[in-house]
Amino acid sequence: MSKNKTFCILTIILLILLLSLFIVKIDTLLLINVNSDEIIAFFKVSPEDTFSMQWIHSVELEPWTEFFSIDKELNVVLDATKFKAFGAGVPHSAGKKTVVEDGFIIFSEINKTIPYIVYGISYTAMHTFSFNDSTLELYKYVEPDTPVKIFAKRIRLYDFLVDKLKLQLNGSK
Repeated sequence: MSKNKTFCILTIILLILLLSLFIVKIDTLLLINVNSDEIIAFFKVSPEDTFSMQWIHSVELEPWTEFFSIDKELNVVLDATKFKAFGAGVPHSAGKKTVVEDGFIIFSEINKTIPYIVYGISYTAMHTFSFNDSTLELYKYVEPDTPVKIFAKRIRLYDFLVDKLKLQLNGSK
């Protein structure tokens, strides 16, 4: 093969790879500091992936956990909630199933679809986000009472890689 032909083939391959950075999209779960619009963390997701948020209830001083999944349209779906005791504002039931397990009340099969969720993060509540093998103590990443928005979105491969690099350089997830 001539050098010109090899150069042309390599150039075409390189162009295809570069174009794919802007054409290929990745389904991503993002955690955003609402006050600064900065990305705290993000993860590649697929429909049916699950994550959870745990915190200490301010009145009961007991752990609460909410369990979520991602649907095909990249909405967040509240699947279940787990807590120790009923208190002000807690409905007597939610979802299709209520059980008591190891001292916790669990409402499951809630299936409430929402485009995103926002939590007010605090040191007192110790909000902890879990996805796959990653656990983030969000109260260590933001100032007290900072709202954090969690949502799924399809983003360009280029943006995914650049944002991942920025987070790595800043020491975040």
